[in-house]
Amino acid sequence: DRSRMFRFAAPLVVSAYAWTALRPVINGILGRCADSEAAQAGFGVLHPLILLTASGLWALQATGQILARDSESARRFLGFGFVMTVSFSAFVVLLGWIPSWRDLLLTSLFDLSDDLLAYVTPAMKVLFVAPVLLGIRACFKGMILASGRTGVISLSAIADLVAVSSVGAIVLALDPTVNGAILGVSLVIVAEFVEAAILGTTAWRRFRPIG
Repeated sequence: DRSRMFRFAAPLVVSAYAWTALRPVINGILGRCADSEAAQAGFGVLHPLILLTASGLWALQATGQILARDSESARRFLGFGFVMTVSFSAFVVLLGWIPSWRDLLLTSLFDLSDDLLAYVTPAMKVLFVAPVLLGIRACFKGMILASGRTGVISLSAIADLVAVSSVGAIVLALDPTVNGAILGVSLVIVAEFVEAAILGTTAWRRFRPIG
């Protein structure tokens, strides 16, 4: 009925708005860095790379929603999701740690200046953590959707915005000269970790083996 549809869909709407708000929130935080222009420019380069390299992992959400029917099928799905997440993230590791690949991408595709290239290079080395957590989150979110009870999805989405805002404010209070590219990527990682932790805890309770 309509009330059931609303209870299912409303948290997804909240989650969609919260996810969309994440980048403006992070950009607002980076705008308060000592070198705000480099911070926002660096994050403007790296965030699309996160989305591009991890885009295939969104398929795990739909896969889990369809295939996770009980504890056994959920276990098999998580195994598949782990392999897929590691495979995608391994490429990002290589992209961040092999200088010739990294420099070719950043200078050929984005045409970065030498200064901005040096600014974003440290963040490139930790970029792979974001798709790892995104893949895990997609798995758990798919399982939550499969369970038919989505309220925790809106809770986790709001929690990640609160966490990002809090961590960003604390870091800037301690060191306004922090490298904004590293801070921006780290805040994305914080958001993914918080949401994955909340969704994962709930998914485990709903799909854990009985007995």
